[in-house]
Amino acid sequence: MTELPHAPNLPSPSAKPPRPPLPPAVKWLPVAASCAALLSAAMLAGAFWKAQGQLGPMLFAVGTLFAAGKEAGIPTGIAAGGNPWLIGAFLFTTDLAAVFFAYPFVHMAFDGVERGKGYFSSFVRSAQLRAAKHRKKIDKYGPWGLFLYLIVPFAFNSPLLGIAIGRITGLRPRQIITAVTGAVFVTAAGWTVLYSFVFREELRWPWWLPVGFSLTVTAIALTLGYVGHRKEKARLAAAEAAGQMPPQPPQPPQ
Repeated sequence: MTELPHAPNLPSPSAKPPRPPLPPAVKWLPVAASCAALLSAAMLAGAFWKAQGQLGPMLFAVGTLFAAGKEAGIPTGIAAGGNPWLIGAFLFTTDLAAVFFAYPFVHMAFDGVERGKGYFSSFVRSAQLRAAKHRKKIDKYGPWGLFLYLIVPFAFNSPLLGIAIGRITGLRPRQIITAVTGAVFVTAAGWTVLYSFVFREELRWPWWLPVGFSLTVTAIALTLGYVGHRKEKARLAAAEAAGQMPPQPPQPPQ
């Protein structure tokens, strides 16, 4: 009796495609994050044993960093009595450790979000389509465009947002990591110098002024982004109602 060949195991139409593996550059980031975290811990230990007057400002600065960014963390840490260069270096290594630890999770989350349903998935796909319209600008400026965006003083313009933007616009992980790392260094050094020697010494500005400016610009940027998202969503809905196939977002490289 002749046996019939078995039918191949075809995936279910509703099954999600397998998650792509992490790129090699991303796999090493936890090691780099551990090194940066050890440097931050060493600075805290040094402040505890050698200069206890710096420990409070350092902790105050890092708390403000995660709440409102370096634009707020550096001025408040220095205003609390911290050494400017110590505060700047501590926030740089701490911010870098957080970015390197979080990058693989953001990378994997976007791979899932792009294929999912719901408001946030729709928002991500709409953002990708808007980025595709400006592909020439993205190809022209690439990581430099991401770097320049991240050094603009937004309170919520965090490195994690930079990672998300890099994924949306199709930059490769190595390019995103380089741009974000450079932006973390430049913003930490730049705000330390600006606040210590320009805002505080020369202009006599209070510490809350750069924070207020950053929050104002952020509110404007978030409002414009939301309006753009609503317009894109309406355009896609009109295309579907007319029976047209809405354009699909480009998939970021792995």
